Amino acid sequence: TQPKVLRELALLFHNLARANPQAVAPHIARLWVGMTRPDTVKDTANCFACLARFNPGLLYSRLDALFAIAPTVNMEALAAFMPLLSAVGLHSWATAERCCGVMMKLALASKDTATQVSTLASLKDLDAKHSGVVAPHVGIIQELVMSDDKSLRDTAYSTCLVLVSTDPKAVMRVPLQASLHCPQAVFGTLFVRETKPFKEYYEVDKNSRNHNMPLVMMIMRFDGSIGFIGGMVEGGTTPLEQLQKEFRDEINYVNVLSGLEYVCSHQIASQNLRCHFYAKEVDEAEFRQTEELSHQAPHYGSETLGLIRVPLMTSGGGGRGLETFLRNKFPLGAVQELVNLLIHHKLTPKEDVSEALEGVGLDGPDMVKQAEVPNPRTQIV
Repeated sequence: TQPKVLRELALLFHNLARANPQAVAPHIARLWVGMTRPDTVKDTANCFACLARFNPGLLYSRLDALFAIAPTVNMEALAAFMPLLSAVGLHSWATAERCCGVMMKLALASKDTATQVSTLASLKDLDAKHSGVVAPHVGIIQELVMSDDKSLRDTAYSTCLVLVSTDPKAVMRVPLQASLHCPQAVFGTLFVRETKPFKEYYEVDKNSRNHNMPLVMMIMRFDGSIGFIGGMVEGGTTPLEQLQKEFRDEINYVNVLSGLEYVCSHQIASQNLRCHFYAKEVDEAEFRQTEELSHQAPHYGSETLGLIRVPLMTSGGGGRGLETFLRNKFPLGAVQELVNLLIHHKLTPKEDVSEALEGVGLDGPDMVKQAEVPNPRTQIV
């Protein structure tokens, strides 16, 4: 087929997809050849972007193929890929996270202002649908605020403001001079909202037997401190890809991405480290099974020395079990991550959390106030 004809067909289907995506959707497999040719990839990508906005699931099965093609296209076609990846990312939170990571890598590698501006606009669309999904990349977006190009600088700044719902200045607390390659770490946990551990404990009164106690999983680390599952984000991987690996290696849990929720991000200034925290709600049976199978994890006995349940039972309204627990040693940021989880998911009354924190010399009211910010993007620890 003549290249000119193919280009005209690609443009035709692009325009048709804008007007009537339902008519074009059945022909995705036949149109895919347009993604493999340099002269038609731009219009085909624009066509597919229209289809994905109509139904993000239409191209979900081809996501890995899109990721493979994107780095090989020319700059003009790359600008068309950003809206396409953004539209496919609307399919689910996990898909959006993957698309965000690839889009940021492509934009930075291109060093092209127009592509970077297009990327930021697409990231805002994704975050509007899946709140918090762009949070791991906020530090890099802040670096773009220092660009010499006014259009990129203004777009990056407006993106930072959009990503924070209640405190527009919060995201700007991370020093702008921080390295583009600032080390990142990612952590996560499993939790159960309701359990009744004393339901068959007949030595206590009937009311106490029906008392609810949520479960939150932490680990005893190799250095004697208590923290969450996770670690440093290795080069070439996204935070969620790294978290999936850490859950498998440390506690033998392989299905963490399904149902995973973003909780918060924070900056450990003393270590120039950016951390991200996620949580997944499971039922009590799955929680127990994870505890039982954790001994088979590849890094059990080296990185992980055992699983720990955070004692969230409150006594007399004072949260005494939590206060005693907080006297242990924790990695920097772990206590704030725990507080954010407890407050965000309403696992423990905030008054009890605040009192427990104050009992160990921490500023309970301030830490609880930080945790009450919807999807807190950046906190200084």
